[in-house]
Amino acid sequence: MSLLLAAAIAIIGYGLTAWMSDRLRFEERIAIGVIVGSLAVSLTAFGAFEVLGMGWDTIAIGLGVPGIAAVGAMRRDRQRLTCEAEGAWTRLRLPWKASRSLRPFALMTTTSMAVATRILALSYQTTERGLSAGSLAVWGDWSAHLAYAGSFAYGDNRGLDLPTATGTDFRYHFLADFFGSIFTVTGSTLQQSMALSEWMLAVAFTPLMWCMVMRLTRSRVTAGLAVLLLTLSGGVGLWYFAVDVRKGGWDIATSLPQTYARMPDLHLWVDNTISASLYAQRSTLMGLCAGFAAMIIVLASRPRWSRHGFFSAGVILGVLGIAHAHTMLTGLALGTFALIADRRRTWWWFLIPTAAIGLPLAWAISPETNSMRWLLGWMAPQSNEAWPWFWLRNVGLLLPLFAGIALLGGGVRRLRRLSTPLWLWFIVPNIVAFHPSEWNNTKYFLFWQISGCILVASFLSGPFSIAMSRRSPLQRRLGRVLAVTAFLTMISAGGLDTVRAMQRSTAIPWVDHDDLAAAMWLRTNSDSDAVVVYGANNTSAVAALGGRRAVSGYPGWTYDLGLPDWADRWTAAGVILSGGADASISIERYGVDFVAMGPNERSQFAGSDEYWMAHGTLVFERGDYRIYRVND
Repeated sequence: MSLLLAAAIAIIGYGLTAWMSDRLRFEERIAIGVIVGSLAVSLTAFGAFEVLGMGWDTIAIGLGVPGIAAVGAMRRDRQRLTCEAEGAWTRLRLPWKASRSLRPFALMTTTSMAVATRILALSYQTTERGLSAGSLAVWGDWSAHLAYAGSFAYGDNRGLDLPTATGTDFRYHFLADFFGSIFTVTGSTLQQSMALSEWMLAVAFTPLMWCMVMRLTRSRVTAGLAVLLLTLSGGVGLWYFAVDVRKGGWDIATSLPQTYARMPDLHLWVDNTISASLYAQRSTLMGLCAGFAAMIIVLASRPRWSRHGFFSAGVILGVLGIAHAHTMLTGLALGTFALIADRRRTWWWFLIPTAAIGLPLAWAISPETNSMRWLLGWMAPQSNEAWPWFWLRNVGLLLPLFAGIALLGGGVRRLRRLSTPLWLWFIVPNIVAFHPSEWNNTKYFLFWQISGCILVASFLSGPFSIAMSRRSPLQRRLGRVLAVTAFLTMISAGGLDTVRAMQRSTAIPWVDHDDLAAAMWLRTNSDSDAVVVYGANNTSAVAALGGRRAVSGYPGWTYDLGLPDWADRWTAAGVILSGGADASISIERYGVDFVAMGPNERSQFAGSDEYWMAHGTLVFERGDYRIYRVND
């Protein structure tokens, strides 16, 4: 049933694209349809959820409202859509070297689909002990996303209460997590639902980026290189892989001992894009897919300055106010630059819906506290490295190549012009920190990386272009050798990390079976608005899968969301668990209903079973895990 729901969402999105532009190609319409369907169904279902709660009636409304619009568009334009599909089939049968052949696109899409399927299938793995996380990103970040999605799926969170800090407004990009939660209605577990919704977006990412680059350059080589440079990004990790091979031999390749793009102990902070931005940060993946889709629609509409195309792109970006404000604000800024450069009023048809929809939504979920501050050099000073050397180690050849092409020329001239404003997305985050956690500036560097990968890809594809045939054989060989060497060097660290993410042997233990049983008991036997206290960390099934609100989640999450009382909540959770002097005050203050006690609560928070046997009622016990109901 979950797969049928996913297919229905994609079909609805495909139909909705018929309202947006009549200049899209079939492959563009299919890829855009996945993200448009995801946004449309999520938004409509969320509106129904606020009235009805989570259930089949909410899913029916979520599918039905945009579905009617999609069916109407497909009926109206069925002849054109049929012609587009027939044209795509014809292009798919053309030889590989034919400029209109879809075979390279199909190969890249199916390969990325296989990689995404493998990685996400390993997100959570059942072991004799319990559940293991397939990667550090899943182990570290998905616990929070599971808690967010679980609050919609099982916690009836219609008041938008932050599940990791009860009583606090849900000030986070929650749409991607709500999107994942709707699949639980079909019978999938919360883990399966999150993986499936992520898989839909991950599968759409590559064809969306390919189609966008094709619109910009009309070069399949550039499109392919750009996708690989971005998704397999990394710094100088290949050197450290060579060190590991020297120590352990080539056998380590079957179970890579560490990641090579992000190595904090060695001051490598800019993680591989797949690991950090696409699979760990669900909102980033949804935002980039929507941004690429909007860009394709704008590029398709620009030759005739079609207003409804610009308007449709603006609506898509505006919705990101509650899905990924970083992409929404970036699109708004770039659209303003384009308005100034083109001096065409049509850009207002893009800017007005983006701002009118996106800014109020982004404001509604903005953090309670402003964490902006000066941070000259970003992470370089605390790494005790010179700024240029720090960035060369973290992003490898991308920085010198991007800067050299921008200053000295090379690549496609149009791309040089379009990428110039995005240097601000590199310079400013090297001066100002925007989040409590400095590392989150990578969310801004990402847009600079995207533009750099596309421009560098156009430069590296030059030696393989027709124009290169006018050069001498020696020049052609030398240019191609240098281009291939640079390309392989740039994707080496990210490529290793991607291989590691597909290895089952590198999974990280997450929660055990007794903890899972406690979470299931809590979900089944407590009110949907119940408040629980647990040892605030990211390895608790009660927190991630229980579907109930907590006094305090892992402090790394609450701190990074800008909660002014994050430390007080963390302290209160410890006091309640240990039965401290102020336990009763904190219980009353936060409205605590249950206390979960396990090995972590006892070891790290001095959790006292003796106190809770005297002041609560034991309602669940299995192995080392107990749940106490707070006595009235």
